[in-house]
Amino acid sequence: VGVLKQTGLFEFLALWAAKRSGGHPYKLLVLLVLVGAAVAPILDNVTCVLLVAPVTLSVCRRLGLPSAPYLISLILASNIGGMSTLIGDPPNIIIASRAGLTFTDFLVHSLPLTVVLLAMFVVMARWLFRKDLQQMGDVHGLDDLRPVDAITNVRMLRRCLVVLGLVMVAFSLHAVMHLDPSVVAMMGAGAMVLVSRTEPEEFLEEVEWATLAFFMALFVLVGALVQVGVIGAISEWAAEAMGGRELLGATALLFGSGVVGAFV
Repeated sequence: VGVLKQTGLFEFLALWAAKRSGGHPYKLLVLLVLVGAAVAPILDNVTCVLLVAPVTLSVCRRLGLPSAPYLISLILASNIGGMSTLIGDPPNIIIASRAGLTFTDFLVHSLPLTVVLLAMFVVMARWLFRKDLQQMGDVHGLDDLRPVDAITNVRMLRRCLVVLGLVMVAFSLHAVMHLDPSVVAMMGAGAMVLVSRTEPEEFLEEVEWATLAFFMALFVLVGALVQVGVIGAISEWAAEAMGGRELLGATALLFGSGVVGAFV
């Protein structure tokens, strides 16, 4: 992601969406949602928001439109899109490693649901932001907008996209090749650095070291709770309370994790 960022690809995608919208508020929202939902499954949803949001703010200023509906929509779309692949969100990788799920499992079971949810969100957003979407943008603010100018290095972009394509194929086949997703990611990162001839300082600063440390500490914490029997006791209590009623259990897990996830 750090190498791709240097090519201007993400700015190009956001500016392309703005240009194609012609200043129409709802069309702009839909296009930005599609961009966010398309990038998140490949490059994870947090990265998608961090890279596309600044351009979204700039576009909204140019058009004289309120930025909140577009930023909220981008966040929700990237979250929806991020659940469609194994690498779209850190929890996906954690779940897959614990449950023995593959990249293909996510594509088969999560991708169709993601498409349905995304279509529902696009419809819902029209109602949710109905007041803000009534205001037409300043079309003249797009006159000097040239998305292609955002691409800083076409040759490097082509090489990076080839590497990215090969990485996605390797992710899809990692179970067949008996490779962990982490190994595929490391090989892809190494290839990306080689083809772009990027200096270590340029790509190492893009790594979320604090997030990695957070997850390592979290795993130690959970591992300790498992060892002393806290997790086992909770799971036994929950199983007894549900009494073999699978629908009740699934519903409790769904809403329970949603509520806890909002705070933790």
